[in-house]
Amino acid sequence: MNPLQYIVSNNGFGIAIGICGDKQLALQDATLAENIYGSNHNDSLFNHLLYMPSVEAFKKFLIVKEYFCVWDEHFSRNKGTGARTKGNVMQFTRRAIKRARLVMESQVRYENFMQQISNRNQEYMLGGYQDEQEEE
Repeated sequence: MNPLQYIVSNNGFGIAIGICGDKQLALQDATLAENIYGSNHNDSLFNHLLYMPSVEAFKKFLIVKEYFCVWDEHFSRNKGTGARTKGNVMQFTRRAIKRARLVMESQVRYENFMQQISNRNQEYMLGGYQDEQEEE
């Protein structure tokens, strides 16, 4: 499976995260962020574009995402044994933090693409006109 790539950009008082890679996985990330944090997202520029208040919020999102993956791996691995396995929350959390840190190091890059998009659209904003109302 091809991992997703994240491009983080400043966006007003928050950040915008462009998600590149598999469209279905990008939609899953966007939906998870919306369900957990109420984050807005759209699919107009990248496979998905996610809006968050800060990089710290994005890091927390990655930890939660990885926590669910660790949890799922643990219980699917022990599913066929018939034994009741209890998961250690602290152990899952440590593994999720380590995995999220690896994602931040290898799959996240910082590029101010929102500023570049804004600069390219200036010609359209400046080229607009406003109809004048006729005086009666």
